[in-house]
Amino acid sequence: MTKAQRLLVITENGRVVGTQFISPPVNGVPSVSVGLQCGPGQGLHEIEMEPPTALRTLEQFHQFHEDVAKKLGAEKLYRK
Repeated sequence: MTKAQRLLVITENGRVVGTQFISPPVNGVPSVSVGLQCGPGQGLHEIEMEPPTALRTLEQFHQFHEDVAKKLGAEKLYRK
């Protein structure tokens, strides 16, 4: 079982459109120097969530976004 991490989530019209896990600092130094920013009409959320074990297929990505949407309480999911 993996440890929950902070996850940034971008939503638009109730849909998950982007995610980024925040890596914990190593020796007090942040490991990520870039981050997600939301555009007009988008929302930025921060939640605690366990990273997925694999994101190799479209099905796994859809399942991950579905899990994120459930955690946020979003009604719609990202689907093309």
